Amino acid sequence: MNSASAPLSSLLRYCIYFWAILVLLNFTFFTLKDIVIDTYPFKVEAGIQQSLTPELITMNKLAKANDLHSFAVSKPLDEMGYLGLRAAEFLYPIRLSQDSSSLFATKNELVPLGCHLLAQQQNIVLYDCR
Repeated sequence: MNSASAPLSSLLRYCIYFWAILVLLNFTFFTLKDIVIDTYPFKVEAGIQQSLTPELITMNKLAKANDLHSFAVSKPLDEMGYLGLRAAEFLYPIRLSQDSSSLFATKNELVPLGCHLLAQQQNIVLYDCR
């Protein structure tokens, strides 16, 4: 090797290392960004998508949109992973009460007579049972 090609080959080697590190960082960022909880951990809804089921998130949206003060959960919906207990925790200060006139149920289940549809989103339905 002559003296002029030695600096050129080391410069080429450094450029290859630089681009390899950039590619690795981009790959790491784009694959891990959905796994890592929100970059702002103190935001009001940080980590909800990663830690709660879609049914609970939908129940929360419907409860807030309909200004509920209490709610009940149907038995089939509750059996889908103890959603009644988890909803009581997540929807707080809205209270879980089996005597409530607001009933969350799944889209395909039978509801008691006298209940009419308030709202539906995805697989969750909110009924008013007075």
